[in-house]
Amino acid sequence: MYVATTKFSIKVNGDSFGYFEGKRGLRQGDPISPLLFVLVMEYLSRVLEKMAKLPDFRYHPMCKQQGLTHLVFADDLMIFCKGQTTFVRRIMEALMHFSEVTVGSFPIRYLGLPLSPKKWNKLECNQLCQKITEKIRAVSTRHLSYAGKLHIINSILFSLQNFWGSLFILPQSVLKEVDKKCREFLWGSTTEKKKISLVAWEKLCRPKHQGGLNIKGCKIWNMAAVGKLIWHIMEKKDILWVKWVQGVYMNNTDDFMNHVPGSDCSWKYSVTKGYIQLIREAPRRDIAELVWNRVAVPKHQFILWLAVLDRLLTRIRLQEIGLGCEENQCAMCTDGLMEIANHLFSDYVWTRGVWDSIHGWIGVIVQHRGIQEDMQIIKSKHWNRLRKDILAAVYGAVIYYTWMARNNSIFQGKNVSSNFVVQQIQSVIKERLNIFRDTKRGRKCSSFIQDLYN
Repeated sequence: MYVATTKFSIKVNGDSFGYFEGKRGLRQGDPISPLLFVLVMEYLSRVLEKMAKLPDFRYHPMCKQQGLTHLVFADDLMIFCKGQTTFVRRIMEALMHFSEVTVGSFPIRYLGLPLSPKKWNKLECNQLCQKITEKIRAVSTRHLSYAGKLHIINSILFSLQNFWGSLFILPQSVLKEVDKKCREFLWGSTTEKKKISLVAWEKLCRPKHQGGLNIKGCKIWNMAAVGKLIWHIMEKKDILWVKWVQGVYMNNTDDFMNHVPGSDCSWKYSVTKGYIQLIREAPRRDIAELVWNRVAVPKHQFILWLAVLDRLLTRIRLQEIGLGCEENQCAMCTDGLMEIANHLFSDYVWTRGVWDSIHGWIGVIVQHRGIQEDMQIIKSKHWNRLRKDILAAVYGAVIYYTWMARNNSIFQGKNVSSNFVVQQIQSVIKERLNIFRDTKRGRKCSSFIQDLYN
């Protein structure tokens, strides 16, 4: 097929009118462009296949067994032959027959990744750090809550490092740098102002049921992701690159790490499960499902999670970690009591007023014995799951708004009334419950939900 000219017509109200000639041939986005491209590249493939049958052509030593002369994807083309002038000349003759070509050199970019015949170094992988830095700068972090930053790390930033880490073993220095940038982004550190990490990075990288945030640490995730490639080799998966590795590096032997799954084996490799096996095992936290329940607002969940771990920066906590806080008395009361979590979230007069109103609203009295203990009591109740989630969401909202009121008092000199906080909590919980009222779970708990709206 030979396309010498192109003509276009314009549709007006569904009818075509006239033709006009294109001055630059087919343009990107033209419906026929992909079809013509495939036809043309098919012709190139056949030219190279005929060339490979010539007596004076030799395959690349690592491609001989597969009879591999080229790889093509979209507009990227890689051609292989034995590294001698005679064989390269044959390829050039085939290409000249096909069209004019541009000869490139490594490193090249392929599907957004740099390719090199050598092991990646820190300089080549620095592009990953730059991309993550650009994404962070593109986000306005000033008005983002911890929960918002966590979502960006687990979605946008993780997808970037996973794209690289699932294909190649990255240098350790690069993996550490990526983890550092994610850690600083979460806690709000910048080059101008450093902030303390409230929880160790290793703990953040654990699943939520083990007390973490389900963030994927780059180092271990890279190991788990590359493990999937090894699994493909062990399975002898019907993929071109696997056949190539088997033929070139393994000589088609079955001895890979002294183990190959049998033909009747139904095992499947999961990168996520491999990652969990590689991280340090931690005890399961039974109350995690209540902390991260679906009824609660994400930013409330995060503050409640910090409170459960006793990592909120109360004045006593600041003194414990040596940040030089001179005062340890509660900023919101005049009793001279130390600002510890139990006092701030249950014993303080202002907080007791909030809890009294909340108890009357939900019809349940929470015996305040400590945040973890209170959550355990809610979990132990013989209620259906949604009712437990609602109470946990209310509990988390009280913790969140109390902490915000405390910060407003210290840093802005503003006093927030307990009645206003109660109204905020009721409004937020009712809005969240609208999602569940007409669901199967909601109908099982309809009377309790209705009481909250009355």
